[in-house]
Amino acid sequence: MANMQADHIDKLNDQLDFKLSFETIFAGMSAEEKESMHENLIMMHECQRVLANTKHSIVTEMLRFTDKFQYWKHVPPKDVLDGHSHSQFYYHAHPTAGAKTATNLHDGEHGHFHSFMRRRGILDTEKPYPAFDYNTENDDLKKHTCHIIGLSMNKAGALTGMFTTNRWVTGEVWYKAEDVIAMAERYQIDHAQPSWPVNMWVSHCFAAFMPVIKQLVLKRDQTIAEWSAQYGGGEGYNVFEDRRLEALSYCPLNLPSIFEMHQ
Repeated sequence: MANMQADHIDKLNDQLDFKLSFETIFAGMSAEEKESMHENLIMMHECQRVLANTKHSIVTEMLRFTDKFQYWKHVPPKDVLDGHSHSQFYYHAHPTAGAKTATNLHDGEHGHFHSFMRRRGILDTEKPYPAFDYNTENDDLKKHTCHIIGLSMNKAGALTGMFTTNRWVTGEVWYKAEDVIAMAERYQIDHAQPSWPVNMWVSHCFAAFMPVIKQLVLKRDQTIAEWSAQYGGGEGYNVFEDRRLEALSYCPLNLPSIFEMHQ
């Protein structure tokens, strides 16, 4: 993943509004969606509770699976992959603490999860976006992934936000929003390795915040379209590889406040 210069990041934030309001999303949710969110929030809390009984958090539990936590290094080293759903995630952090990047959108972020759907979990009806630099013949199916969402975590091990990123950030294959949303609805890590509480927490996080994920992915595509129209340059310009454009959508989350909204 390439670094971004701070002036480019600030310029991007000044020019594009990619931040979503959870309160606005919550107000538009159905009673069924709110009930599902509440049920899955309780399960997320249960995962955190059992870890706290041994003075661990979601973050410290992840750090048990690396000898030394280093910037950019995936935790666990070979990622977490569900062999049935083909859902995948890893945890890592960036060295640009405090910078307004896709993965350091607030000063208290410790690191973040990146989540993906691998090629074998993508339906035949879900086709890669026909970007001019995408070549089906050169597509490495073993490396073919679609990035779904990023989960920002603070030092205490709490979820503080969700975000989407441009294609170059994770080297994914780009899919249109409706296909990514369908993949998110199938996302599940249904095994106990290397950490059952973390795997359950991530899965329930997806289920709880599906309405947020949907809006973030839709905003992702909107940001791409707006950036291309306003700041794209000339023939051969590739918005998916524009290092000026890293974060595409972001929604800050405060779990205690969200629990109160369900009372």
